[in-house]
Amino acid sequence: MLSFLRALKRHPLAAVFIVMEIAVVCVVMLYAMHSGAQHADRLRAPVGIDGTQVAWLRSQSTETGGTSRAESDRDLDVLRHATWVRAASQVSSLPLMESAAYSFGIAPIEDGQATRWMRSGLYLWAPQARNALGVSLLHGNGFTPDDHVDYSFFSAATPPAVAMVTAALARELFGDEAAAVGRQLRLRLPGEPVVTVAGVVADMAGPALHFRPDDLFHVILPVRYARSGPYVVRGVAGRSRMVHDSARAALQAANPARVITHGESFAATEQRYFRSDREMVWLFGILVAALGVLAITGIVSVTHYWVVQRAQAMGFLHTPGRTRRAMFVRFATENAVLMACGAGLGLAGAAAANLALARYFDGRVIPISWYPVAFAGFLVAGQAAVAVVMWRSGRRA
Repeated sequence: MLSFLRALKRHPLAAVFIVMEIAVVCVVMLYAMHSGAQHADRLRAPVGIDGTQVAWLRSQSTETGGTSRAESDRDLDVLRHATWVRAASQVSSLPLMESAAYSFGIAPIEDGQATRWMRSGLYLWAPQARNALGVSLLHGNGFTPDDHVDYSFFSAATPPAVAMVTAALARELFGDEAAAVGRQLRLRLPGEPVVTVAGVVADMAGPALHFRPDDLFHVILPVRYARSGPYVVRGVAGRSRMVHDSARAALQAANPARVITHGESFAATEQRYFRSDREMVWLFGILVAALGVLAITGIVSVTHYWVVQRAQAMGFLHTPGRTRRAMFVRFATENAVLMACGAGLGLAGAAAANLALARYFDGRVIPISWYPVAFAGFLVAGQAAVAVVMWRSGRRA
């Protein structure tokens, strides 16, 4: 060890260069892997709708400039008789549509008092919407025909007396999904009405994702007519494109004086929404691979100089009797020290930078479990990268 310390004094530039190169590579690769993992996590975000079965369409009459309730009822009747369509309805919006997202305050009622206000998303569902969306009812009962009323988010009408909530919101409010059924919620709407939870449905995402737990917090109100909302149709699994085409053809045949402003299978909606995340996963994957190759090449080049200098200084290249094993162990130990210093310095810098970014720019904190794994990974990778250099140097003994 004393000879190693003396070597550090004789060759400080090489040692510092090795340590700093490893540190910089650690910071960049850790951030690249973390960023790629963030985008990969987004691809796994729960949406709540089977895109292989569901499609949607927006329709607008050229005669009236919109779609009235009577026209909506006629359209839904046509859609329910279309080929490949098993269920049809209308909703205020859909997950991932990037349309206007309604949110408002809600609070559970305990002993007649609203106890804790929080934000929630809002969906308005016309009759048969849950069946058309294919959303599972986990607890309680679905809406009955009498539950649906004439109401919209901006109207002064009295909202429905019952509601359904997503499982995530039920757990947040009441600690248990089943416990939410029959409980009351106060809504921060005009008059602060009270609704009774009639059922709990499987989690659904909002029209836009913020990748937070509250993405799945939603209250669903039953309405007779979801003004300006898209039609939703569901058919056989794996046939969502055919379901969409059949529904579009049926609507246009029933009323040529209309424009289908937009429509597609929900699978296509998901593909479009997460396209940038898939691209970023590939980008960061290529970046990490390229950095790995460059890092190994750089470490081998710089460490080759260090090993040759150390071997000459210790006389390993000219003194008989030195075994390759002894040389390999010596070089490996010294290299491990340099690698550990570089990896430790780099990970410490990455942690400090990550905490600062998370504090001032609302970024995500790198999980603490990543650091020991990354440290071990860089240590092993560094040792593997210079193993050939050390072994070749040892063979000259």
